[in-house]
Formats: sequence, structure tokens, C-alpha cells
Amino acid sequence: MKKNNIAQARTEKELTLKQLEALTGIRDNTISQYETGKREPKMETWEKLAAALDVSVPYLQGISEDKTGWDVWEANTGFSKDVIQAKIDERIANGKSRDSDTTYNKINMAVNDLMGYGDRNVNAINAISFQIRHLDYDKFFIDPEKDTDTLGNSNFKVHIGGKNYLYDDANPEIYKEIFDILHEASIKIMNLKTKYNL
Repeated sequence: MKKNNIAQARTEKELTLKQLEALTGIRDNTISQYETGKREPKMETWEKLAAALDVSVPYLQGISEDKTGWDVWEANTGFSKDVIQAKIDERIANGKSRDSDTTYNKINMAVNDLMGYGDRNVNAINAISFQIRHLDYDKFFIDPEKDTDTLGNSNFKVHIGGKNYLYDDANPEIYKEIFDILHEASIKIMNLKTKYNL
């Protein structure tokens, strides 16, 4: 098993095993076993430990020397360290982040802002619109025994090539009206971003 940096990061933070237990909810003897390599943490545990120790998961795992994880953030987001740092500085200046926040949280929130996900309202609008567009209402109307494999992933499958793909007792007008209502609702929800200048 590869040597990890849990003990090093913990001692640099001047934390005892008991203190790290209090921060993470992971028993001190378990953390000790992780430090010595007797046990391997699950990814969720790596993330808890990294957040508590304010280092990147790859650093904690011993696969990177980059404590903050800038290399990982740059590689996975396409934003440079300078761009992300400028956004962090802006968030702190505007009171959206604090200097006392963990490095991970500051970077994460800055990247969310840069990707357009930082605004709670924008997040809600995007998520709700996406969920509406991807509702699986076809299962109530489309008969799987009517060769629906040829239909693909379309959202509107009532009649294609003169064939009716609905269950025999399904009303095509209701299916179409549900489709139209959901489509219109999704558009109206997305338009809230323009209406409220988000």
C-alpha cells in the first residue's frame, strides 16, 4: 500500500488523533490505522479527512505533492490558478467567502461561480428545468411491446411513421398535452434567469 500523508497533514495542523476524530467523526484508532496503512479509507473518508486537514485528497493519498489541489482543479475545470484565485479574492472582498474557510471550500465556491453555478437561484432554475425536461412520463403511455427500441430517446413519441406507440388505452391528446405543459414550464423557468438578470 502506498504511503499516505494523513499523519504529516495532521501533525502540520497540530492536531491529535482525538482532535481529528472530533472534526471528522472518524474514530481515532481508525485514523491511526489509516496513517500506518493498515486500513485504506473509502473515498468519502478521504474527502472528510482532506476537508478537516485543509489539503487536497490526492495529496492526502500520497499521489500528489500539491497540498491545495490546484493541479487537480486546473485539470478538471479548465480554469487557471490565477483565474480561480482572482475569483476567490473577489468572493472574499464581497463577503461571499471568508479567509477562515478551508482552501477546498474557497476553491470550490470560486469554481462554481466561474461555471455559473455559484448563484443559488441559478442553481435552482437549472436543476428544476433539467428535471422537468427529463421526467420519465413515457412509462405511463408508451407501450414497450410496440417496438419502441426504434424510437430512441425522444420526448414526444405518440405517432411515428403512422404507427401508434401508445398503450391501446392511452389517450394521445393527454400525452401531447402533458408534453406541451412540461415543455412550456421548462422554458418559463429558464426565462426567470433573464427576467431577474441572473
